[in-house]
Amino acid sequence: MISAQIFWQSKRLVGFDIKGHADYAPYGEDIVCAAVSVLAITAVNSLLEQVGPVMIKQSDDGLVSCRLPDESLTNEKEIKAQAILKTLLIGLNGVSMEYPEHVKLDNITS
Repeated sequence: MISAQIFWQSKRLVGFDIKGHADYAPYGEDIVCAAVSVLAITAVNSLLEQVGPVMIKQSDDGLVSCRLPDESLTNEKEIKAQAILKTLLIGLNGVSMEYPEHVKLDNITS
């Protein structure tokens, strides 16, 4: 199962962790894994291009972790970051609702 956690501070999205494997179909044919991977990679690449450096961790066991920088973003970059992370959240929510036995989505507030 893929576990996706979206991290919030107050009403602000600050990052995500996605880990695991969907096990929906054999390797190379798993549309659920592909969908989640595309969402995560697109979010990371968009944040890097539109916001600048973000904290990213990846591992061979299927972990992708991303956090916005601790320092304050300009208003323009903050708006872009929130739009990108909300788009990721909408996409992950859709996949988790369609394939609940393969993707678990949690919102974590601190």
